[in-house]
This record gives sequence, structure tokens and C-alpha cells, in this order.
Amino acid sequence: MNNERRPDCDWCKRMLIDYVSGNLDEENSKLVQKHLLVCMDCQSMFEQYENEAFLKGNDPKFSFNKLRTKFIGKVILICTVSIIVFSLLIGIFLPVLFNLVFGHRNQIAERVFADYIMFTIPSGQIESFSSGQGIMSLKLNCKYSQNPFSASNEIGLIIPTLLLKTHMTHVMNSRGIGFNEDKLGDANENNLEWDKLAKISQFTNCQAVIRFSNTISTAELETFLAEINANNKYAWAVIDTGNIDITPTKHIFNNSWGFPQRLQKVNGAGSSVTESSIEGAAQEFRSEMRFLENEAEYLGNNNLLQEIKEINRYIDNNGIKIIGVLVVVNSNDLLKHRDNKIISSIDIVKAELAY
Repeated sequence: MNNERRPDCDWCKRMLIDYVSGNLDEENSKLVQKHLLVCMDCQSMFEQYENEAFLKGNDPKFSFNKLRTKFIGKVILICTVSIIVFSLLIGIFLPVLFNLVFGHRNQIAERVFADYIMFTIPSGQIESFSSGQGIMSLKLNCKYSQNPFSASNEIGLIIPTLLLKTHMTHVMNSRGIGFNEDKLGDANENNLEWDKLAKISQFTNCQAVIRFSNTISTAELETFLAEINANNKYAWAVIDTGNIDITPTKHIFNNSWGFPQRLQKVNGAGSSVTESSIEGAAQEFRSEMRFLENEAEYLGNNNLLQEIKEINRYIDNNGIKIIGVLVVVNSNDLLKHRDNKIISSIDIVKAELAY
């Protein structure tokens, strides 16, 4: 037997008869197979020998067509497995890896986003919160309501993993409630609101925006809320920010900052509620505002960061003072305070039957 291990044409042609008849050893058979895949002349001779063997009634052990089919099958199998592995890597393993790598960052971003919602959306009550780390970005989405009478609104934040731009979206499914610090209202307007309240007071609860004649302390606000039996779930205190020019972002309609009596803390994709007094909520607000000053970059807005710094500086110098409050309250309980000198004006946002 020729010991040459290079499958050239001369050698291959000498091996073909034994190969077709199945008498060639395994090592040389493999060399012949490799050569037949790349050499057309030898393929033709092989097919000729194969046809002769078939006409003589022999069943050749190997067939070039079978060999080619087997080779193509292997290629298809390898490609299929590669695509499946790549898909699993992209769809499952990489996000898991990214969660491990960016886990701490994601927790901070979730906290920043939740704080931003609570402190800039009056009476914003987080109903559901979800987060998902993809390959390109972290996506945060929050459903919130501003009163118990309307449909939920949605706000989303996309924080890029790579060098892209942070993007915020805001979907309004119901009318948003804002607090305009400049809208003190004249006496006639204010009387109209009180008259409206008097007409609907029987058996109704209402949501009202209340502005105070002068700034009050958190202790005074606590006393006032107790007097009107306000629902603390939707109580949102509007803070005095001095003469700081607060411009709403294109996503958030409000131009005031404040804090809820019930602060919600995001943990993973869920949230918990901190039940506390107004004074306790004010201290939590103060702590979270310092945190926001350090981490507001996740919101992707330099103007907002500067705004937070100025508010913190003002509070450091003057303390937390309250200029107004948004409440859900029994209409009759609020109407009893029509002549309360602490109140400058009210706006009735919405009213519903009290069951």
C-alpha cells in the first residue's frame, strides 16, 4: 500500500477501485473523501467506478452524493447550533451578566427615578414600578396616579449602557394635577371655588389644591391636615424654594417641588411605603434631596441637577417651609375651614361620591 498521505490526484485515482469496493482501510478512505470534495476530475472518475459497481450488482460502501449530503448536513447543524447559542447569549446570558455588572448602578438609578417622581409630581402615588437591564440600556417604567378617581399615568426613563443620551417619556392617560405657585387667585375666584365646594359637599370626597396665606412649618401643616381629616395617602406638601427659577422639564408639567406624607421606596421592581408624620416625611425628603444632588446625573438633565443644588442650599439656610398642600378630603370637612385665615385660596380638582 502506498504510504503517501497527501491526497493528490494520482494517488487518489489508484485508491478509487478499493475505495468503491469497500476494501480500503479507514485512514486512506478519509484521505480519499477529503480529496473528492475538492477535485472535479477525481469526482468524475469516482462516479464512473461507482456506476460500474452498481451495474455489476455491487453495493458500494461509499457514495459521493452521500458524502456531499453528509458534509452539507454537518454545516447546517453547526450553523444552527451557533445561531441558537448566539441567541441564548444575547437574549439571556448577556442581560444576566449586565445585571451583575451594573446591579449597584441600577439600584441607585431606580431610587433616583422614584424620588424624582415623588418630589415633582404632586400627589404622585406609585402604583407599579418595573426595571429591565438590556444590552444597550436600563429601562425604568412607572405607573402612577395623582388621585383615587382617575386612570393611571405612565412615566419612563431609559439610561444608556453605552455613550448614548438619557431619555424620558411621559404618557398622560388622565388630566395631570399641578401646583402653580404664582396662582394665588383673586377674592372672586376663590369664592367661586368655595361655592362650588358647598354645592357638592354633601356625601362627597374631593381633591383640592390649597395655598396658604404665608409659609407654615411642618408642625403647623401636620395640625392642619389633622383638622381637615385629610387622607394621608394623597397628601403632598409643596415646599418654599425662595426665588429660585424653576422651569418644568418638557416631560413634567409641574413647576414646584414637594414631598408626600407617605414616601415610597423602590426595591428591585417593587415598592414599599414609609408611614410617618409630616415631620418624619420632611426629614426623609431632606435626606433624599441630598442623595439626588449626588446622583441626579442618571436623569440626564444638567439644569435639573443645578436646580436641586439651589433648592438644597436654600433649605440649608431657611429650613423646610410649606406654601401649600394637595389633599384628598371629605368635602364637608374642608368646607368648615372656609374662613380659616391660614388658607389663601383653593382649587377643587375633582370630587366623587363618598361611599
